[in-house]
Amino acid sequence: MCTIFCLGQSVQTQESVLAKAGNLFITEREFLERFELLPNQFRNRPANVEESKLLFLYSLIAEKLLAQEAETRHLDQDSLFQQAIIQIKKNLVRDQLYREQIRERVKVSRTEVQKAIVDAKRQLFFSYLYFEDSTDAAFVKKQLKNCKHFNQFQVDTSMVAIRDTATLTWGEAEEPIEQAAFRLKKGECSPVVTASTGYYILHLDKEWQNSNFSSMQPHILFERVESKLRLRKEKSRLDEYLATTFISKTGFSLPRSFIALAKTFTEVWKNKMTGSEEIVSDSLLEILYHRCHAQLPDSLVVIGEAYWTVEDVLYKLRGKIFKIDSSRTTGIAAQLNNHLQILVQQELLAQEGLSQNLEERTSVKNELAIWRQQILAKSAEMDFQRRVQISDQDIFQYLAESEPNLQYPKIQIRELHTTEIGTMETALKEVQSGIPLEEVIKTRSTDTRSSQQGGITEAFAMNTRIPLGIFAWRMKIGEQQGPIHMKNDYIYFELVKTEYPAGVTDSSFASIMHKNVSHAKLLKQKRLLDTFIAKSAHDRGYAVYADRLKILKVSTIPMMTYRILGFGGRMFAAPFVTPQVDWIEVENPEKIPLP
Repeated sequence: MCTIFCLGQSVQTQESVLAKAGNLFITEREFLERFELLPNQFRNRPANVEESKLLFLYSLIAEKLLAQEAETRHLDQDSLFQQAIIQIKKNLVRDQLYREQIRERVKVSRTEVQKAIVDAKRQLFFSYLYFEDSTDAAFVKKQLKNCKHFNQFQVDTSMVAIRDTATLTWGEAEEPIEQAAFRLKKGECSPVVTASTGYYILHLDKEWQNSNFSSMQPHILFERVESKLRLRKEKSRLDEYLATTFISKTGFSLPRSFIALAKTFTEVWKNKMTGSEEIVSDSLLEILYHRCHAQLPDSLVVIGEAYWTVEDVLYKLRGKIFKIDSSRTTGIAAQLNNHLQILVQQELLAQEGLSQNLEERTSVKNELAIWRQQILAKSAEMDFQRRVQISDQDIFQYLAESEPNLQYPKIQIRELHTTEIGTMETALKEVQSGIPLEEVIKTRSTDTRSSQQGGITEAFAMNTRIPLGIFAWRMKIGEQQGPIHMKNDYIYFELVKTEYPAGVTDSSFASIMHKNVSHAKLLKQKRLLDTFIAKSAHDRGYAVYADRLKILKVSTIPMMTYRILGFGGRMFAAPFVTPQVDWIEVENPEKIPLP
């Protein structure tokens, strides 16, 4: 396999480059991200990793070539393409906004980590009193003068209070409870602690060493504790940022449309088992689109100066999970509202990121360029495949290879032959006037033998007279079709009889034909797409820098990696790479006609 083909090998980029395809470069960074973070068909060859890398690189070259062909065909102007790019841009911008406004503004000092490590190595067992009302908690704390009698202290039965015990591991409780508990010594009581669920008074009964944290290597323990502290600080910073950011934002659903959609969701799932979970799949979306057909163009959600229709919202709910529960608090309507609230918040945050021009950040531009090229390549591939037509000759050629022992049904027809289109038009007017086709054939057919027999043919295998055989096989007895121009004749015919071989039925043969027609079309599309890519490579030029590829270290471990986006949501870590390597073996692609 040739490893280098180049029309001009100059490389003008600051990053290390592995290959060039037309006017696009494939950098080491892009190669590693897409090879390491996504599964691909070459990962099961650890013994031959160099070949795996090379084949993967050729697939990337094919993608870049197809992307440039898509731009040449102006497929980047397609509305579906633009919608896809806008959504990816919003995801990347929202993630960048999180980095700049949340992650980069949070600092965790070494002193904080070392202090938390001391707590992490302790395991606490404590008793506590829980109150729903802060006044009750304060009153009891004032009365509780001696902590030694904490477990014997009787709480007034008029108060809503709970007495219980718990084992506390650092990092698992709410931060206010954790901070208060780890400051206690054995036998001490805490002040009233305010948490999200209510108010607590804690009493430390005993403690011992936490075997999990204590057994960790020092650097691993440091990283684990630092990560937890960072998450907590990011959560605090996030709450603060959202509280100020959403003050001037507008986002709400319109009651009438929301109620109608919630009723539709509830109706669709009314017979589902309580407690089960239902994902909004493609098949379920079709049902919902059908049920909401009249409401699809109605406005449902307002976000800033834009709005989403019912159809927009259904598409955005694809992949969301609903838990089937008939209760009011966790019913379908409540869950639908929660999903919409998250979607609206994410949209508003994306708009905020765009307003700050975060798409101009170098990291965002680089990532968006890779996604854009991948989607363009897929658009070019799909556009090319739509242009590929399969002929009857293609079908029977494929059948001869895939089903060599297949027995075809025999067809008998009544056919009218004319050499002039005018004669055929006259004959068809007579047929339409009610004159039997048999009589018209006797007077109008230019085939003497056929006219003498009233146009009746001998039975013939459907694959021997193309395309008459396959046309007739698709017809019902007595149906007529034509005129069809074949060689020097125009033919109009009627199906008289279809005979199937022993053991073959109409439905079984139809199933074989359907399967093989699909396979034949896929095979032709693949063959011509390879030629298309090879021709683009010939015209635009490409180069593989094999020495750089060889020294590049990669993992052979298969994986599927998602990117967790800032402010919620996720996407694939990198765009998929479609295996495309057979184009390399196409000879003289410039001489092969393409659709």
